This record gives sequence, structure tokens and C-alpha cells, in this order.
Amino acid sequence: TDSAAQAAKQGGATAGEELTVGQLLLNRPFWALSLGWAALSMSMTIAITHLVPMVRGWGLGLAHAASLETAIHIGAMVGTVLFGWLADRLGGARTLALLCLNSAVLWALMLLKPGYIALLPLVAVLGLHGGGLAAGLAMAISQQFGPATFGRGVGLAHTVGLPLNFL
Repeated sequence: TDSAAQAAKQGGATAGEELTVGQLLLNRPFWALSLGWAALSMSMTIAITHLVPMVRGWGLGLAHAASLETAIHIGAMVGTVLFGWLADRLGGARTLALLCLNSAVLWALMLLKPGYIALLPLVAVLGLHGGGLAAGLAMAISQQFGPATFGRGVGLAHTVGLPLNFL
């Protein structure tokens, strides 16, 4: 409808209206949310895939490397609930922005190659932030585009982000 097209141009949807895939793909807020989510998703894929060989290369033993891998996953489990709660209070877009900012700081700290004692909580908090991705994206898409576009918006955001994960 005309009101849905107008809402798409303005960056959102009106209550009960739905945006088409084409309207979403032409929508700047959709791309900001999708690419923000994709960047975080890529960083978590890198973390869980390369954490053990990375810290082994830093001189940590296999047992320490395995415990770090466990810590990142435990952090992610806690993060799903914590950042879901936060998204309910801050909103999805703000939660994603917070996740992006915090993750950038956490990755910068990883570049310092801290020892195991500092690395354990750092990796757990990185996992915590990775766990918050689904809740942040879902809330942001829901708030920005409304319930009629929710499934299409989340699915398309994942489709946009998936190839970036393989890079």
C-alpha cells in the first residue's frame, strides 16, 4: 500500500503494515541493523572457531585453551537472557549498538594477548555479548518494522549476514 511504501522510505512500518523484501533492501535502517548484527556475528564465529588455536599460539596449554572455549560458551548462554532483558528496557537498536561498542573494546583487549587469569573473564564477557545478538536483532527488527514484517526482516537480516560470516 501507499502508506507501507511511505513508511519504508521513512525507515519503518506503520502498525499492521508489512514491508516487502524489496522495501527492506532499500531501507537504510534495515542495512544498519543487519550489518551491525553481521559484524558481531562474524566476530563471534571467529572467536569460537579460532580461540583454541589462537591461545595455543600464545603459549597457553591445551587445558587452559579448552577452559577458555568453555567460558565463551557459558558466557553466551548467560548473555542470551541478560541482553534479552536489556533489549526489553533499552530497545533493540540501542542494545545492538551497545553490543557493537563493547565488543570492539573486548576485541581490542584481546589484541594485548593477556595471560590466562585476565583472559578467562575477558573471553567469558565476549561470549556474553555474543549471546545477546539474537535478542538484540529480533527486538530491533520488531520495533523498527513492526510485527507484520518481523519474520521477513529477521530472515532477510540473517541472509544478508550469512555470506559475511563465511568471509
